[in-house]
Amino acid sequence: MQEVTAEYKATQLHSHTNSKRKESHSLHALNSNANAAMVSSERILAPVAVLGLHLLLLANVAFHRSHLLTPFTSPHVVRALAEWSLALLALVAYLRTVCRDPGILTEPTERPDSAAAREVARATEAELQPIGRAQLEAMAEDVEDPGEEIISLEDLGGEMNEVIAMPEAMPKLEEPSAPSARRRHPWQEQHMQSGAKLRFCKACQMHQPLRTKHCRDCEQCIRTHDHHCPWVGTCVGEGNRVYFFWFLIFQWLELAVFLFESCMTFREKGLVPSMWLVRAPLLLVGIGVKCLLLLMVTCLVCFHSYLALANITTWENMSWHNISYLKGLDPEHGSPFSQSLSFNLAVYFCSKSAIRRGSVKETEDGWILWELGEQHDPLEYICCKICSCFDEE
Repeated sequence: MQEVTAEYKATQLHSHTNSKRKESHSLHALNSNANAAMVSSERILAPVAVLGLHLLLLANVAFHRSHLLTPFTSPHVVRALAEWSLALLALVAYLRTVCRDPGILTEPTERPDSAAAREVARATEAELQPIGRAQLEAMAEDVEDPGEEIISLEDLGGEMNEVIAMPEAMPKLEEPSAPSARRRHPWQEQHMQSGAKLRFCKACQMHQPLRTKHCRDCEQCIRTHDHHCPWVGTCVGEGNRVYFFWFLIFQWLELAVFLFESCMTFREKGLVPSMWLVRAPLLLVGIGVKCLLLLMVTCLVCFHSYLALANITTWENMSWHNISYLKGLDPEHGSPFSQSLSFNLAVYFCSKSAIRRGSVKETEDGWILWELGEQHDPLEYICCKICSCFDEE
């Protein structure tokens, strides 16, 4: 009766464990599918929204400026073509940023569904299997049956005293041989780069090179990760950050030019606010939107110009003390990846050219292989030079 009860409890425990495991796997699969759906929808909706707003603002200005509507018949044809070319450059830079690979890490490593992981799963599954009557009887045959003999405490005490008196008589556990030693998993291995230990991303099952970060929005590890941009719908990283920078430059110029054209409309037709609220309310709304966007893009252009000159990413600038290879360094002394002003600009704007010249090393698939060095802040050097010139005067 006791054996049947134990077997029933073991069976119930096994079924409960399996149900919990299946439930966790199903929840993980649902979360992965939901995240993938959100990423794919963001990659589509973000460009559609940005391009739609861009076209509306352009049409809002062109409708009130005759030389923009009919550039080839206008006396200001050169001016009109220059303004439309600027808008086209901003559009091309934006599409290149969206379509370009930001630097997704694709290092081939052992996945959880590999042979080693399947062996571990089978071993775990075997441990959770309920023990049946036949297995209990087979285990009982290997143990010496004392029969009906009653073992007294005195006998046990005497034997225990002998074992305690002679510790060398105690059985020793045999160490596992090399073939039977436990296999190390990828996350247990140590990978080094430029003297720094690389982190292991459990989501992507890969070791992250220096300056690589896992983006929870994209569900990918991105090389030289800068930030995840909701207006682009993807990350800004090593592969597309130069196009993102040129998009900011052209977008800033476009906003400034078309804001100027909107204000010129008021000047030519009279600055009467009550009249324009009735005749062209959308033009006033467009001016307000362009002023707000111009302020935002101005801040982004200044900030990313600083990042390019100092060879720092947005992630490193915001989370310096939380990054393993930067924790013990003072951010006031500059980035350990910075060498000189020309070097920083070369690896930012012309990374392939810098690799060909040997300024930086590259990986097998053509990405930059960053190396830690002495901290260097070229902006501090420039500021010191400027201050010294003023002191001499």
